[in-house]
Amino acid sequence: RQYRFRDYRFSLIFWVVALAVLGIMVIGSAQHSSQVRQIAGLGLGLTVMLLLSFVDYQWLLNFSWIYYIAGSILLLAVLFIGENVNGATRWIQVGPLTFMPGEWTKLGLILFIAWFYGDDPARARAFLRGIAQRYETIGQVGKGGISENLITTTADALRKRELIKLRVLDNCELSAREAAEALAEATGADVVQVIGSRFVLYKPNPDEPVIELPRAK
Repeated sequence: RQYRFRDYRFSLIFWVVALAVLGIMVIGSAQHSSQVRQIAGLGLGLTVMLLLSFVDYQWLLNFSWIYYIAGSILLLAVLFIGENVNGATRWIQVGPLTFMPGEWTKLGLILFIAWFYGDDPARARAFLRGIAQRYETIGQVGKGGISENLITTTADALRKRELIKLRVLDNCELSAREAAEALAEATGADVVQVIGSRFVLYKPNPDEPVIELPRAK
């Protein structure tokens, strides 16, 4: 997915920079010699952040296994070539740069776990159930059962919302499960959940997606 510049959250960038500058000022007040390196690190970090922010993170997930392997190698490398700083061997020095592999590995591990479990249907369903808890019931199945009008209105709602919650009234001859399955078949949706008299349907809209499921590919 291509990101649009007009949707960029400049307020988030502002607060990130503000916090970083505050941290640099605090460090500079205690050890002025380290302030120049901190400013250089801030500039480099902002550049990388801005570049990556325009890259679809789903594409980045395709290389998750590389992040995992590289992070593991770097952690092992600390045991052999790590620098001892203040009694702790956690750093690796490459030329003028010194970094902690553990910090980079944290990010890689998050991406790897997201990639590893992203295509699990059970987890996708659990994700939708979690969202549906906040949804209000927008439709009901009454005495008329699964009518053409109900199918049309449900299809329209699914196209706009992708995830909807409906209720089966007491005068309906169908159970909640039967109504959910029948309406899902008529609209091409999936039954996410049936609880009591209520059920949740999901149908993705490829043209105007509303909900982004966790996925790996």
